Amino acid sequence: SRMKLEVEDSQWDPKQAVTAYQSLRMRGVRLFHVMGAGMSMAIKPLCSRDHTLLFSTAASPLLLKDTTCVLRHSNDAVNDAAILAEAISKLGKTHIAGLYVMNDWGALYDKALSENLARLLPAATYRSESHAPGQVGFRAELMVLLARHPEVFVVNSFGAASAIIIKELKSLGFQGQIVANNGIVLSPEPKRILEEAGISGFL
Repeated sequence: SRMKLEVEDSQWDPKQAVTAYQSLRMRGVRLFHVMGAGMSMAIKPLCSRDHTLLFSTAASPLLLKDTTCVLRHSNDAVNDAAILAEAISKLGKTHIAGLYVMNDWGALYDKALSENLARLLPAATYRSESHAPGQVGFRAELMVLLARHPEVFVVNSFGAASAIIIKELKSLGFQGQIVANNGIVLSPEPKRILEEAGISGFL
């Protein structure tokens, strides 16, 4: 039989994702494609309850735990963080800071990044702060981290937040190496924001 595509917008919000899931279920949908760990984790127990299939683009390793209803087509946060830590280790710097989004993906990514940096760069220091999902200003967190005079700054967020963090780092006078994880390429917004600001030259 022919498949029909039904679309709802999660607005990158787990609560909205649940509402979108319920709306789609009322229309008879049984196969769901979802972007993002927070949204996928919110829908996962509903899929288990309803015996529906979740096809997820999400990096949280918790997504596949205790379920048979989830297929993931994404790297996980722990492996991605290990790859990023290896790249940072080759920069030859020992004072590293990072700002991460406080959700399952961001917290797991930051923890794995810290552990891998400690393994690869025993003499290095890594200090991080978190920001809330949906936050649009980051100067308070950045000023706390920049007071420690990092040589490398890791942006562990996604969407517009990734670009705004980089813009604010530059406006606060940071001259070191900026490293952004793969969250910066999940939407076109960061590229547009950085191009409009004339910013380039991050890893």
